[in-house]
Amino acid sequence: MEATTGRTKIFVFDEKFRRGIIHGAKDTAEVSLSAAKRLEPDGSYRINRYGRKFTIDYGGASGGYDPFFGLSGYTQLVISDLAGNQQIGIGINLISNVQNSDFFLGWNYPPYRIDVSIQLFQMVNFFQTQWGLERFRHLGAQAAFAYPLSRFKRLEAGFNFTQIRERISILTFPPML
Repeated sequence: MEATTGRTKIFVFDEKFRRGIIHGAKDTAEVSLSAAKRLEPDGSYRINRYGRKFTIDYGGASGGYDPFFGLSGYTQLVISDLAGNQQIGIGINLISNVQNSDFFLGWNYPPYRIDVSIQLFQMVNFFQTQWGLERFRHLGAQAAFAYPLSRFKRLEAGFNFTQIRERISILTFPPML
């Protein structure tokens, strides 16, 4: 049953709605779950095991072309389970080949009072120096913990391990005219 007040509709959930009969629906068949499927023999409700089901929270991608590096592209994907107990983030920044690309993999586990997150990454940076093109490759892992003290304050701690690998490429440029 619905009533209209001005431009706003007010829905009243009556006995028909509880039985699964919805006014205005094309199929008004009654929707129900048998007692054998929802109740234990003693009359208590049956408890079903929780099965993780992941859904995509965010996905994005872009691409481009650079005269020096060639084709490049960035992709990011964040998925989480329906209960919000786990969140996984994946980021890939492809630049000409896998060795020169950036990768990120993160996992967040927030269902308990202390939130736990872990990240693995590879980031590559290039710098032009007087000796040529210098490449820094950062490989690392991080772990972070957050403990809420109140609604607006929390205590955070984190650990980070990063290994940096350096490579210098000698480039000869033609003389300027």
